[in-house]
Amino acid sequence: MPAVKKDALPPADPELLERAGLITPEELAAYLRKAPGTLYKWAARGYGPPIHRVGHDIRYDPKDVKAWLRENRDDHKDTAA
Repeated sequence: MPAVKKDALPPADPELLERAGLITPEELAAYLRKAPGTLYKWAARGYGPPIHRVGHDIRYDPKDVKAWLRENRDDHKDTAA
């Protein structure tokens, strides 16, 4: 799969994580400014937000995505003295 430039990604929906229902990898990729293939790789490796399988398709629950983002937030707190 060829690399996707971040500026070539579709605009993100700022309300995406407030929606009811499941969202697609393409929608989440636009929100995160990542290539959709990155999310598929993350899912295959067990990384990233939890996934829901709908047949052969992958979907994300916005509540799970928000929780994953909170858990993986880096506050840049340096613990070294």
